[in-house]
Amino acid sequence: MARRPRMNLQANHFADSYDTETQALEKSTKLMKEFVKMQIDAEMAVNKNLRESLEKTYRLIHDQLENKVQMFEHSEVQEEI
Repeated sequence: MARRPRMNLQANHFADSYDTETQALEKSTKLMKEFVKMQIDAEMAVNKNLRESLEKTYRLIHDQLENKVQMFEHSEVQEEI
């Protein structure tokens, strides 16, 4: 919904009241934009970390399928030594 300044036509200083209301709405809008920007930045950071983790996992799986990396159980390694 759109917001608009409250007007008091009976006030002695209508212009000052209107200017103050306009500034309050502008600052409120600016504050909300900053909150949205902060939320977007936080979500982008989380998504970046998740994407990096998934890429590492997929790379490991791919290497394992290509027999570049072999996984051994701890007991198997001890028996070979």
